[in-house]
This record gives sequence, structure tokens and C-alpha cells, in this order.
Amino acid sequence: MNVSKAQKEAMKRYTQKHDRLEVLLPKGAKAILKEHTDKLGISMTKFADRALQMAIKHDRQVMDESSAKIYSMHKPTKKANNQ
Repeated sequence: MNVSKAQKEAMKRYTQKHDRLEVLLPKGAKAILKEHTDKLGISMTKFADRALQMAIKHDRQVMDESSAKIYSMHKPTKKANNQ
């Protein structure tokens, strides 16, 4: 397949706007993912991006809650501040 110079330039501009991430999955996982994303009507890339964003949001909430619990357990008392 011949790719025109304009198509090459368009692909170059597109890839410059994105980061690339390679993921290794257990055998068969890609087929399961493809079937699932086809049912949802989205690409595997879109699904992976959505899943990563949701996981990051969840993890940040958990870390914030953990930090708040740790902070409240180690919060200085008034007595310690007066010394």
C-alpha cells in the first residue's frame, strides 16, 4: 500500500500529540478485550484510556483518605505545641 506524503505528514502530526504505551497481556486477553470493546462500540485504546483514568482517580481518592487518616493519627496535641 502506497502512502502519500500528505498522509505521512498527517500521521506524524497525530503521533506527536500522543504518548505511546505498549502493554503485554496474557495470551487470550486481547481477544477478550477486543470482543468487549466491540460490544461497547469503542476502541481498545479508548477503553484503556478510560480504565486508566478511572484507576488513577480511584487510587488518588484512596491515597487522600489514607493520608487524612494518617495525619489525624499523628496530629500534634496542644500540649505538644506548648512545650
